[in-house]
Amino acid sequence: MRILFLLNSDFGIKNTIGIRAEYITNELKKIKNVDLTVLCRGYKKGIKNIKIIQIFPYADVVMKFLTATTIYISQKFPAGEIKNYIFEYFLKKKIIHHLEDTEIIHSWDFLPKIYRYIKFKNKNIKLIQDVVMAFPSILKIEEKKTIWKGDIKYLPTYVKESLNYVDYFIVPSDFVKDSLIKEKISEQKILLYLLA
Repeated sequence: MRILFLLNSDFGIKNTIGIRAEYITNELKKIKNVDLTVLCRGYKKGIKNIKIIQIFPYADVVMKFLTATTIYISQKFPAGEIKNYIFEYFLKKKIIHHLEDTEIIHSWDFLPKIYRYIKFKNKNIKLIQDVVMAFPSILKIEEKKTIWKGDIKYLPTYVKESLNYVDYFIVPSDFVKDSLIKEKISEQKILLYLLA
């Protein structure tokens, strides 16, 4: 079985979603006949038995700079959308070589253009979306109050567009699961995966 991971983060690096991705790959490596490839922006050096492809040189540095722009310059700067656009642009050039014989694609980011491209090239690929945080619609936030500065009260368009292509969702908690159900995602498509 061929599995492809898409990760607009640093694979295997602590304090990033990449550490969850590494944990899941370690579990998958225990299964015989699993061929796993990770397409990511950066990765921890020294990881063995997994094919890791950085989408472009210094992608990790570029993405961290964009994140810092939001933190230190302007919270209104759409770093998330820009990072996804850049990641999708370079990912499309790399992913084309993997679509023919891949059975499962597991993504940690909402990438509607890539998902549409994947389904166009190979409709048999099962697309799994890892959702690590609850969608904002589950939060009961009054219009005039915010929990923190820059609070998002709606689902971004690129996230909504992505939902149309996903076959299954993996969530780390019932709270996150409930937020997906509130967005009218069928409970049968949501799998709860807790890290030990």
